[in-house]
Amino acid sequence: MIVSGDEKGSVVKDRLRSTKFAVAAVAVLAVAATFVAVSDSGSAQGTHRARGWTLKGSAGKKVAGSVMLTAAARQAGVDPNSVREISSAGPSNARVALLAGSAGGQTFIAREGPGYTTPFIALAGVINRQSPAALTYVSTTGTSSGEVTSATLVGIARSDVERVVITLANGMTVDLPVNRSHGFAYLGNASTGIPTSATAYAANGIRLSTERLGMP
Repeated sequence: MIVSGDEKGSVVKDRLRSTKFAVAAVAVLAVAATFVAVSDSGSAQGTHRARGWTLKGSAGKKVAGSVMLTAAARQAGVDPNSVREISSAGPSNARVALLAGSAGGQTFIAREGPGYTTPFIALAGVINRQSPAALTYVSTTGTSSGEVTSATLVGIARSDVERVVITLANGMTVDLPVNRSHGFAYLGNASTGIPTSATAYAANGIRLSTERLGMP
């Protein structure tokens, strides 16, 4: 879990609720094993062959690098011209984006929000068969007492994920389509719903993984 301090007077918490994953900059990191997907109750839904993480160099729109973004990319050895947007949510003055760039044949990711850019993190070499099929980041704002008032979710899914379904604190669910960059995003507040978990599904309806987001 990644937790940031106050940003511009708001209580902002950045949570990484997923094991890091490996992905090549242009190719697919193949996951060869076949596994049995299970439902929330633990019963088997069917057999599904997991695919790798795919991130093509042309995926996502090119990002106009800010001073902070360019500095963060160069610090990690990432070519600023390779940085693309995977997913984003929020109005222009409070937008949060998940970004990806390449260096040395590896993919690095970072997040950019109002007034900040996180360090680019290398992903290669850390995937395992227990990793969820969707990598999810949630940034929250709230009161000094810890009450969450809004949440911005951005993420990237494995290449065999067709959709991501989030469960909200109010019990409702929302289907998030996966874009051509395998990204997904959600913006919610106390009225529309704060996300508490994210479940990835394959095209055949098999549940691939569920990740708890650590929200109240």
